[in-house]
Amino acid sequence: MTMILGLNLSDKVYLAADSRVTMSDGRQEDHILKIMPLVEGTVPESFEMRNNINLAVAGDVRLSTYFYERIYALIKIGELSSDIRTLSAQLDEDFVKALLVDWVSEYSSPF
Repeated sequence: MTMILGLNLSDKVYLAADSRVTMSDGRQEDHILKIMPLVEGTVPESFEMRNNINLAVAGDVRLSTYFYERIYALIKIGELSSDIRTLSAQLDEDFVKALLVDWVSEYSSPF
């Protein structure tokens, strides 16, 4: 079970998450990053993060990684904004549905 905690204050948001992942064979690993930066240069030397846009993920690792990599790449090439207000509007229901359709067509098997 993944634990992600978000605390929204008037001038900042705090995110925290565990780092454990359970493999399909029952093995567990404790080094998985579940809060990932979306904007270049947002991973500091310490855990104190300022003025960053991050994505917290839970659930299927492949699906989470797919979403992260697609959103990150679109921000990097400028098709999605690095401004949080604009990005929030861009990541709407239609955007998520389109990513899911791409995911299913790329990774699903007819069997």
